[in-house]
Amino acid sequence: MAKNIYQIVYVSKAIGVEDGPYLEQIGNTSQRNNAARNISGFLLFTGTHYIQLLEGDKLEVENLFQTIRADERHSQVSMIFADLVDERLCPEWAMKVEDMTKGDTSRFSSIERFTRLFLANQFSLPAEQVGEFVRRIRAQLAWAPFVRTQSHHSE
Repeated sequence: MAKNIYQIVYVSKAIGVEDGPYLEQIGNTSQRNNAARNISGFLLFTGTHYIQLLEGDKLEVENLFQTIRADERHSQVSMIFADLVDERLCPEWAMKVEDMTKGDTSRFSSIERFTRLFLANQFSLPAEQVGEFVRRIRAQLAWAPFVRTQSHHSE
């Protein structure tokens, strides 16, 4: 199988984040825009940082990432993973947004530990550890309620 899906994972410091409605607005806008670009992924808010996976066509993902880098709601944007992969990790989510500070936060305990480790190492971890982290996030988010968005079966 040809590796034709481009994935990036980045972390950024959240600037000016209020709470739920703000993140909901980001989610709604991202779902609409990403579905049109055939981009999928997730956005996690830790209370201080965003952790995001973007996946899709390389040019589309890179263009979106440049937009995010210029967005005043982000600072200290650090790409921690970028590669071509065989298949999408989140084909059913144009963008799943999760606020780790709300609701039943116990389901995020392993993610929180990894996030603290990651931030303590100044965003520098081997690709294998980043991959494991992203898979754990995906597994944790899978059972959470979400809005099903455009499926990406063409890849």
